Amino acid sequence: MKKSDLKICNRKKILMVVAGGTGGHIYPSLSLINKMKNYNFIIITDQRGRKYYENFFEKKSLNFKIFTHKVSSPSNKNIIHKIISLLQISISLLNHY
Repeated sequence: MKKSDLKICNRKKILMVVAGGTGGHIYPSLSLINKMKNYNFIIITDQRGRKYYENFFEKKSLNFKIFTHKVSSPSNKNIIHKIISLLQISISLLNHY
């Protein structure tokens, strides 16, 4: 990512938040972000989480960049789903580099 991707202010630090698209991940991260207004934010989430973050940041007028990964959780599934999930994560990470 280039610095031009975010409107970097010399005095602002960047905070990266990685969260799944469920309320158990989204709402705690939004509470944290709400307290840290002097930061620029990089958000890594799935498609479900993207809409929550976009709505939140637009209402708060905070500077952010969102990266969406198409992944599913490898937990609580049979071995085939676990392998597929790990492949999705690997492919998604490689697509962003």
